[in-house]
Amino acid sequence: MEKYLEIDKLIFLFIQEYLRNPLMDIVLPLLRNKFIWIPLYIIILFYCYQWGKKVFLKYLLFLTGLVSMSDVVSSRLLKPFFNRLRPCNDSQLSSLFDPLVSCGSGLSFPSSHAVNHFALAAFFYYTVHFVPFKWRFLWYVWAFSICFAQVYVGVHYPLDVLIGGFIGFYFGNIVAKTYLRVLNNENEVKG
Repeated sequence: MEKYLEIDKLIFLFIQEYLRNPLMDIVLPLLRNKFIWIPLYIIILFYCYQWGKKVFLKYLLFLTGLVSMSDVVSSRLLKPFFNRLRPCNDSQLSSLFDPLVSCGSGLSFPSSHAVNHFALAAFFYYTVHFVPFKWRFLWYVWAFSICFAQVYVGVHYPLDVLIGGFIGFYFGNIVAKTYLRVLNNENEVKG
């Protein structure tokens, strides 16, 4: 395991040393800011309401449950269990790069941003039907860009976001498929 953690640190330092540039130094801290995405969430909810007024409360319940579950698992269970310091709090690394945002005292593994955004991406992929199927992969591009921003600004290692993304993808798939199964079962009963 130590070998993988060392490789993870080397990839992190490579990103910090060779991929940093003035434009991304401005854009990526904004990209990872949850408040930037509030208009997107409002638009999604508005269209989901318009698309299915009869099932909107159920949709909202599943969506809220997903975010709550993914956040609790990552923040309250996994982070304390693994107890990995953020790279910006690691005394060996912090002198080798400049974080672009406040480091905070939180732990690093897994990235809650990655867990939550990949959970949402998977859920939206299966349930947001007003987006044409051929464009639904953009949910994952959105989640990946936020995850990369977490590494770029210096608050997470690549493995933090990679494993966090897999965890979120897993939760998002389960909740989306459960939601769709519930809707199909209700439609069969009505029909």
